[in-house]
Amino acid sequence: MELVKNKFNIGGVFEYYKNSSVNKSLEKNFLSHLGNFSINGRSSLLHILLELKIQNVKKIYIPLFCCESIILTIKFSKIKYSFYSLDKKLNPIINPEKGSALLVINYFGRESGIVKKYERNKNNNYFLIEDATHNFLSKNFNPTLKTHYVFFSLRKHSHINMGGWSNTKKDLFKINKLHKEIFNESLKLKIRKKKLIEENKYVNKEDFFVNSFNRIEKKISKIITNNRAPNSLLKEIKKFPWVESAEIRKKNWKVLDDLLKNNFKKVFDINCKNEVPLGYVILVDDRDKLRNYLKEKRIFTSIHWTIASKVNSKKFSFEKNISKKILTIPIDQRYKKSDMIYIASCLLSSGIK
Repeated sequence: MELVKNKFNIGGVFEYYKNSSVNKSLEKNFLSHLGNFSINGRSSLLHILLELKIQNVKKIYIPLFCCESIILTIKFSKIKYSFYSLDKKLNPIINPEKGSALLVINYFGRESGIVKKYERNKNNNYFLIEDATHNFLSKNFNPTLKTHYVFFSLRKHSHINMGGWSNTKKDLFKINKLHKEIFNESLKLKIRKKKLIEENKYVNKEDFFVNSFNRIEKKISKIITNNRAPNSLLKEIKKFPWVESAEIRKKNWKVLDDLLKNNFKKVFDINCKNEVPLGYVILVDDRDKLRNYLKEKRIFTSIHWTIASKVNSKKFSFEKNISKKILTIPIDQRYKKSDMIYIASCLLSSGIK
C-alpha cells in the first residue's frame, strides 16, 4: 500500500472548518426556527429535565454506558436516577416505571431501536428522552416530527465546541456574557490552528494549543445552565456545512472500511445510505497499546466511554467489556482519501488487535 509522505495530524481538537459548499449550509432548517439553542449539550438536557420536573417526574433511567456529562447534569437537576443495561446491539434492556423518564442514546450514528417502538405505541406511560448527539446528521433524522423529548450537542461533529439543542417548549433565559467570551476565544484559537496546519507549522506550537484547549474545555465542562446560546455561536452554527460534512464522513468511513477488510472488529456496520457515522468505532483487546501506537503516528483517537461508576459487574458485564475495548478512529470532514489510506496502513501494520 503506497503511503503519502507523513505530515499528518489526524484527530484531536477540531480546527476551524470553513464552508466550501456552493449550496446553503443550513439544509437542516429546523436549526433556525424550532426548539431552543443552549450553550452546550448538558444545558439542553437540563432544560428537558426542568420541564419533566414540572410534570412531576421523580425518576429517570439512563444507560451505564454514557458520557459522564449526562450523569452530572441529572445530578444537578436533583432527579433520582438508576442505570440500565444494553443488549449487544446497544439497545436498552429496561421496563420503565409509569410516570418515569427513559433516556436513550443513538450510539455512533445509529438510532436506538426503542425510539421507533415508542413512536409507534400510542399508550406509552413514561417519558422518552432521545440523545441524538451521535446521529442528528443522519438522513432520516427529523426532530420536527418528534413528539417525545430530543436533545443533542454539536461538539462531536465540528469545530463548534459549544452549542446544544432541544425541542423544549419554554424559552431559555438571557445570554450570559461570559459564555460568549469563552466561545469567541475558542473560535479564534481554532482559526489560528487551522492556519498553522495549512502552513505545516502546527507541531511546533502544539503544546500551546493543547494547553489552551484544555483550559477552555474545563470552563465549558462546568457550564450547566438555562441560558440561551450567544448570537456569535448561533451564527457559526447556521453557516457550518452540516450536510456536506455528513457526506464526507460517510465517504471516509466506507473508504476506511474497505481498506481494513474486516481485520478489526467493529461495534456495528454503518448503513451509509441513511446513517452518518460519528467515527470508525472498533473493539480492540489491547486498546491502550494500539491507541499509543497511533498517537506516535499522529493519529489521535477517542474513547467512548470509560465507566467510572461502581456497579454490579455481573449485570453490566457487557458495558464493562465494551468500555475496556472501544476505540473511535476519526473519519470526519477534515480528512481525505489519502488520510484514510494512512490510517488503514498504520492500523494494519501495528499488529495490535
